[in-house]
Amino acid sequence: MAQYKTGTQCVQAGWNPKNGEPRVLPIYQSTTFKYESTDQMARLFDLEEDGFYYSRLQNPTNEYVATKIAELEGGNSAMLTSSGQAALTGGRKKYVVRKDEFILLQRATMVPHLWEPAFSK
Repeated sequence: MAQYKTGTQCVQAGWNPKNGEPRVLPIYQSTTFKYESTDQMARLFDLEEDGFYYSRLQNPTNEYVATKIAELEGGNSAMLTSSGQAALTGGRKKYVVRKDEFILLQRATMVPHLWEPAFSK
């Protein structure tokens, strides 16, 4: 989608509908999703299979937004969190390693001591 202008990417990035699907992804308001067995749910939970099982963890709308942000920023992926504290904790402990780029809101710069351990390795 990089060949399109930023305005087009803002509207179209992150969602590639198949024939018969809506041009714009609908907002999914469901909190849970149906599966045939608990074994299938276990595979989802263990990340052995793709899919959605509980909206607080991930749902089609959130995945679409994260994909759109990644495409707009020229990144490989993006992660949405429910709060700033979750972003700080999750990013510092799991995903950010030395020489990575990490985009923070202005308020997050007021707590640089949270990031020192991640970047001093």
